[in-house]
Amino acid sequence: MVLASLRNLRSQWFPPAPTFTEDNVPPQDGRVFIVTGGNAGVGFELVKMLYTTGATIYMASRSKERAEKAIETITTASPAPKSPGRIKMLLFDLNDLESVKSAAASFAQQETKLDVLWNNAGTGGYGVEPGATTVQGFQAMVGMHCIAAQLFTHLLIPHLRAAATTAPKGSVRVVWTSSFLGEGGTPTNGIDFDTLESGTPDLVQNYAVSKLGNWMLGREMAVRYRADGIVSVAQN
Repeated sequence: MVLASLRNLRSQWFPPAPTFTEDNVPPQDGRVFIVTGGNAGVGFELVKMLYTTGATIYMASRSKERAEKAIETITTASPAPKSPGRIKMLLFDLNDLESVKSAAASFAQQETKLDVLWNNAGTGGYGVEPGATTVQGFQAMVGMHCIAAQLFTHLLIPHLRAAATTAPKGSVRVVWTSSFLGEGGTPTNGIDFDTLESGTPDLVQNYAVSKLGNWMLGREMAVRYRADGIVSVAQN
């Protein structure tokens, strides 16, 4: 068990050459994706990759200006893809559950199904001050990475179910972005429930606990919605 954990951590610190790249992605015409935090970093690269496949992609971002700039960067890049997709923006702030609900409602007004939700948005371990809370008063890391992401996912379940009724088996998915710190940075037994609401002075530990929470949410969703044809996985 210990050796397996060490090998897993090593592969995350020093990832091997990829066996699946953008060249392996088949056409995604007619499929609908949401990528939270899609205006920067990994989310931006994912949206850029999907744009070349003919998919409809919703870039969920808390900044209208940054999202518009990111969309322009992707759609005006050369050479133009043979089968360009469509990128739409969703205003979405993990720090405020009202914003999360508004984003889900906006999506529901525009689409009847959702093929893939990628819960990518978040902040780093030092992205908030000690004792910081969300608008609704939750400890910032757990509030954003777990509570807000879970609410957004829950509100989109009807659209995921709708997609699963006609999509190929295993193709309707929810992806939760975790971290190697979910394994290596958490306290004994993973989560200290006595400090879950208040957090600790250790910002990295607070982050690690929230990323373990993403893994747990992904696993629980896989159990609950397997019969609906929805695949739920966590990734680093």
